[in-house]
Amino acid sequence: LQKRFRTLTSMSLSDWQWLGIAWTALARARWRLARQAMPEVIAGLHQAARPQQSAVDTPSVVQAVLRAKHLFPMPMLCLPESVAIAELLVQRGQSCALVLGARLTDAKGLDAHAWVEQDGIPINSPLSSETDHPVYLREQIAY
Repeated sequence: LQKRFRTLTSMSLSDWQWLGIAWTALARARWRLARQAMPEVIAGLHQAARPQQSAVDTPSVVQAVLRAKHLFPMPMLCLPESVAIAELLVQRGQSCALVLGARLTDAKGLDAHAWVEQDGIPINSPLSSETDHPVYLREQIAY
């Protein structure tokens, strides 16, 4: 808790702005995923896509969402995290792919994972994500 507090007190005004934007995107993603089927969520991401207006620092977007995720009042899983990152990127003119992967477990369960890629590289998940979770859906989102 002290480490989080130190991190928050050392944040710049820009960091706080990004935190607010990311927190809102996470709340919106969670809301959509609870009320819409996945095709509608993806359609919403396509509708959010805009032409690039200025350079966007992708790591800053990912870092802001990850930071906001830890401050969210409810547990935040990989799917709303990935939807929020994808939304923020395409709103700023960056193309990306929302990827869903899944595999069967030994207990006949399903182990699923979601992540975002740019140029085929996961930006919010380990490079082994595709190996660990064979791709079920890769949706390219661009303006």
